[in-house]
Amino acid sequence: LFSALLKSSFTLPECRSVAALQDHLVCFLPGTLALGVHNGLPGDHMDLAVQLMETCYQMYKRMETGLSPEIAHFSMQASEGQDVIVKVRLCFHSFRPCQTKMLLVVLQPADRHNLLRPETVESLFYMHRFTKDSKYRDWGWDILQSFNKYTKVPTDPLLLGFITLAVFPNVFSSLKVPGGGYTSINNVGDPANPGPRDKMESFFLGETLKYLYLLFSDDMELLSLDKYIFNTEAHPLPIWPSPPK
Repeated sequence: LFSALLKSSFTLPECRSVAALQDHLVCFLPGTLALGVHNGLPGDHMDLAVQLMETCYQMYKRMETGLSPEIAHFSMQASEGQDVIVKVRLCFHSFRPCQTKMLLVVLQPADRHNLLRPETVESLFYMHRFTKDSKYRDWGWDILQSFNKYTKVPTDPLLLGFITLAVFPNVFSSLKVPGGGYTSINNVGDPANPGPRDKMESFFLGETLKYLYLLFSDDMELLSLDKYIFNTEAHPLPIWPSPPK
């Protein structure tokens, strides 16, 4: 089960089509559905959550690095073997509606990068909290291990030494060199050369690692989902009780 892309035209509704692909950004949805069921929405929403969660995890597991692409394409043909695919997307422009694309604009590997996004581990956190199923922790651990293997970068001691000597000359002699952080990568399909971008998005610290920490915590009341609601940037906001009528 996946959330497909509906392509349509406001002026030419007959050109509507469905693309068998799913953005990683959609992977917040299993957690949102589970949260809705926890707060009284229909129970069959949890069935959707479970199936979508499986798909989001497979977007990681089926890749050679164990990391999800920005966009996963799905094969609808049983004979093709692999059903989760990263494509080198062809971008076209068409000057005639609903006809064969006429002009090739650019060929780019638009879908195969990983930006350390939080949506899948966010949903794993919600699914584990509500179902207590340990497989969601296991899936989160697999993802973290892949982050550590393919996106973690060391600090250059020489560069750090120059910076520290210039800014904090008195502490240079006792400096302990820390890890250098994590980087986005260009190609989740190439474990030998994933193509580090030398760039770590702030949401990796503010969201991805926060949800992984909560997923692995044994304290199920830590930021209880009956007392707090997380906004889209993973900031916990208290739920105030309704005033008595």
